[in-house]
Amino acid sequence: MSSHSHSSLRRFRTTCDCGIPYDGPLKAWTMENPGREFITCKFYDYATGRRGCKFFEWVDEGILYWQKDITNQLLLEKKIFQSQIDLLKREISRHEEDGVVEVLMLTAM
Repeated sequence: MSSHSHSSLRRFRTTCDCGIPYDGPLKAWTMENPGREFITCKFYDYATGRRGCKFFEWVDEGILYWQKDITNQLLLEKKIFQSQIDLLKREISRHEEDGVVEVLMLTAM
């Protein structure tokens, strides 16, 4: 027998209120809902807030507080690491322009 009851299986619509199949599911990366999946109108534009209709539905269940906290912490650390990588790349590029990297590589041989 299956471990999932029929009542726990959720059916999702195949089109939004515009009658057009939606793209998705999509992932939210807000502080409040990091990584949660949702479906919405195909014409939804997060940057402008524009949408063809008001259709919106979460696909997954809400995450627990500790999951949200850890996910947000990891996303913050990722941003910090990416900033450090970008800074180091600019520094390497600057040194390459000055010829410092080539001299260091030659002396290491």
